[in-house]
Amino acid sequence: MIGLNGLGMNLALNGKVLTLGHIGIFSPVILVVYLIAVYTVFSYESRQIKLYTEKEPDAYPDLTLAGVIIRYLAAALVVIFTGIWLPMVAKQIAQIMHWNESFVGTLLVGFITTVPEMTVAVTAVRIQALDMAIGGIFGSNLMNNAILAVEDIVYKRGPIFSKISPVHTVSVVTSLIMTGFAIIGLFFRPEQRILKMIGWISWALLLLILVNSYFMFINGQTI
Repeated sequence: MIGLNGLGMNLALNGKVLTLGHIGIFSPVILVVYLIAVYTVFSYESRQIKLYTEKEPDAYPDLTLAGVIIRYLAAALVVIFTGIWLPMVAKQIAQIMHWNESFVGTLLVGFITTVPEMTVAVTAVRIQALDMAIGGIFGSNLMNNAILAVEDIVYKRGPIFSKISPVHTVSVVTSLIMTGFAIIGLFFRPEQRILKMIGWISWALLLLILVNSYFMFINGQTI
């Protein structure tokens, strides 16, 4: 999905826009790919649950489905309301600091919206729900790419990729490389830790995000 978004972005920025009405041709394709991915993961996990549910004891016997749903919806409402407010604040920061919106969106907004995901991931690791931690990250990656298609549909002035800064292609390339490293980690499962802290793949991911952040900073300032 990152590749499809990157391809659509590069074509649009080079004036070769493939459209379907007012949206890019890749937007409906991305939504279909997202639905297929979600269905595939759901089908696989459903089979795994049937195999292991009866063997494993309930770790939280006091929790009810209704209680969990209420907590989930309450947390979701908080995220929705803060999400509505965040872009307006970010735009004001960009104007006051004379920063480009692409820089503020990629670093500041990207970091703030990732904090809840980091919290969920760390909490999941602490309670030994490792598949949930990793699945949440990759699921968020899928959803974020699908959101680009939704934004394209909402934006009525033509394909959204034809209106954005070319600097975003750097983030697309960085995301592709980072996804590649993550896939390598899933298949080869390296166990050695560098400096007795984290594996080499994690160091590579941290280095990539730092390089991308620096590039966005030096190219995302305005006069």
